[in-house]
Amino acid sequence: MSVALVGSKRLNKHLIKLLKDDQDVQKLYLCCMNYKDVGSLVDEKTVIVDEDKVFKLKPNVVVEDIGAKRALDIIRKSLESCAHVVVVSAAVFSEKKVVEEVEALSGECKRYAVVPFGALPAMDALEALSLDSLKDVSIWIRRSPEQLSNILREAGLEPEGLNLPVTVYEGSALEELIKVKEDINTLMAAVLAGRLDPTTKIIADNMVSGSEYKIKMTSEVAEIEVKAKYKVLDKISEIMIYSVYRAVKRLLKGWGVVVL
Repeated sequence: MSVALVGSKRLNKHLIKLLKDDQDVQKLYLCCMNYKDVGSLVDEKTVIVDEDKVFKLKPNVVVEDIGAKRALDIIRKSLESCAHVVVVSAAVFSEKKVVEEVEALSGECKRYAVVPFGALPAMDALEALSLDSLKDVSIWIRRSPEQLSNILREAGLEPEGLNLPVTVYEGSALEELIKVKEDINTLMAAVLAGRLDPTTKIIADNMVSGSEYKIKMTSEVAEIEVKAKYKVLDKISEIMIYSVYRAVKRLLKGWGVVVL
């Protein structure tokens, strides 16, 4: 089995090491990234490949981490080469026409395009409730100003020198995803799983060392509120790395007993 990691906009060397040490991965292709950062990890199993060649090698799974602007191109090439694709730049799905195109191509190629849950907890409950009785979803995200630098600048603020917690955004998750495209891609997983547009509040707080999330769901059969705190590696919640790794493992495994 082979895996291609295309881009390294958000993930880091930790994911490469996980895949490199995985016995189910016989070949790991690295593409479209800063090779100075990963040069020490290259060996017989882990090789650097140009973008125009990587899809010709027919990897079983592609992990897209190239950014929302180019994500759709990588998704298309992955599916057309008969590879499953794990989409890290999930904000690409903020446009309905993109979702429809990828769903159609996925069906035609009989391969999955997977959006990992990332740092947002209780996604399984959100998806289950969306099938019938989900009424309302609210999501709160609290991160350091450095982690939210793109969103702060979009709001006309500089991340340096923020001494008090600042509400960077409050409103529609989908509208913020369309506007910013980066940094909060986990929200896109919630939009897709819940089949609605969650009310979202994003707070920049220099007292937060990692990332903090809270999700509240209201339905006819349940009221659920879950909080979570995560460590951060290079501006990304460490749990996101394991979420992507889990998705790759599941796709490599094929059919069998599955916990969803």
